[in-house]
Order: sequence, then structure tokens, then C-alpha cells
Amino acid sequence: MPIEILIAPAAPSVESAGNFWKYGLPVVSLILGILLKWVLDYAIERRRDAAQRTLRLEQRRDLLKTRRLDAERSNLIAVQAAAVNLLQAGRDLRVARLNAPQPKESWHRALVAPELESEAQRCAAQLLPLSTRLHTPDVAGQVNLFLGEFWKSVGAYSAKESWSLWQGAEAEFAALQRLAGKAIRDLEDERQQLVDAPAQ
Repeated sequence: MPIEILIAPAAPSVESAGNFWKYGLPVVSLILGILLKWVLDYAIERRRDAAQRTLRLEQRRDLLKTRRLDAERSNLIAVQAAAVNLLQAGRDLRVARLNAPQPKESWHRALVAPELESEAQRCAAQLLPLSTRLHTPDVAGQVNLFLGEFWKSVGAYSAKESWSLWQGAEAEFAALQRLAGKAIRDLEDERQQLVDAPAQ
């Protein structure tokens, strides 16, 4: 009898332990699973947000770079056109001075139509501000060299001196066109790389 009394109370605790494994463990596992899923979802969402922010930043940076490349290309093309206009205006002015009655003083004082000199000044006035907007220092420096030789030729004392200086101006003009053309090609290649980059 005493043995039965000692053993009998143990039956309910074994039964309650069996109930925990049967009912409690799945509930605890479910709660832990939900918590783990929430933590993983939170971490993944934060990583995704960070990746999207980085992607947006890179896209914005690429867009701004593309705009800068396009603006620089447009400025270089405008510089080429303005230099052509200035060279043509200078040629017209030289021909008019050669055909005009030669003054006793300096050759550049020969009487020509005022609009010829005005056109040369207007073309130079168009070229100078364009060169200040360039981000390509070689081309900007070459514009200054061309303008310097151009005005030396136009203001020469004699027709012979003017012709010698004019050849220098034409050489600087040709160098300007080469440099600007190379810079434009480089910008176009760089822009194409930006366009092709996402596909890689």
C-alpha cells in the first residue's frame, strides 16, 4: 500500500509532460517560427531598400553624367561651327582689304565695307563665351590660340605680314577642329559605355 501511494502521484506529472510535448511544443515552435520569419523578412527588406537606394543613386549619377556629356558635346560642336564662321569672316575681310585701295599707313586701315569688320567681331564674340563653358581644357586653350593668331593677322601692318600670320591662324584653326573632333568622339564613346553598362 505505501508503495502505491508513492507511485500513484507520479502519473499526472508524466501525463502533463506528455501533454506539453503533444500540445505545447508545436505552439512554441510556431511562435519561434513566426518570430524568425519576421526577423528574416525585416533583414531582407532592409537589404532590398539599401540596394534600391544604391541603384537609384547610381542611376541619378549616370543621368547627371550623361547630361554633362551631352552638354559638353553640344558646346564642342558649337565651337567648331563658330570657328568656321570666324575663319570665313576673316577670309572675306582679307579679300576685301586686298582689293581695296591701299592706304599709306597700316594695311589693316584699308577702307572696306563696315559690315565685314562687324561680322568678324560678331563671330569672335560668339566663339569666346563658348570656349569658357568647355570642360575640355585642351580645346579651350586652342580656341585662345586661334583667336590670338586671327586678330594678329587681321591687324597686321602689311599684306605680306598678314598673309604669314593668316597661315598661322589657319594652322591653329585646323588644330582646333582636330582637338574638338577627338573630344567629341571621346564623349560619344563614354556616353555609349554609360548606355551599355546596365545590359552587362
